[in-house]
Amino acid sequence: SNRVKKTLVCIGLLNCLILCGISCQSNFPFININYLKGINSSDPAIRVKSIAKAAKLKDFRAIPLLIDRLEDEDAAVRLAANEALKYITGKDFGYRDFDPPAKKKEAIHRWREWEKSRQFKLDILNNTKNTKKAKKIKKDGKS
Repeated sequence: SNRVKKTLVCIGLLNCLILCGISCQSNFPFININYLKGINSSDPAIRVKSIAKAAKLKDFRAIPLLIDRLEDEDAAVRLAANEALKYITGKDFGYRDFDPPAKKKEAIHRWREWEKSRQFKLDILNNTKNTKKAKKIKKDGKS
């Protein structure tokens, strides 16, 4: 249907925004905001841009905020939060914005349960170790 096509186009555009990391950041006048605070801004445009920044940095600290944004009143924010969560964590708990509310709630619940779990802490630890190892390899010139 037309609604599905529009949703897919939105998802594609948001994927580009998030995965490209907003390479033209200097064109945004409010880029100096704290992106973690911006995720909860009253302005949906700032929320989306802040979510994209958190995704670009793969900032695990943003995960609880991003899970909250899955219930945002703005569809673009919900889509951006979902894509950012998948990009940062490498996980997908089945959240689809076009699903019925009960199914979306179940997916959000799975995200919250994962966040509370020991696995979340292990994933953060592994991500931090891998990031430090990658930086060291780059610094030492080893491949």
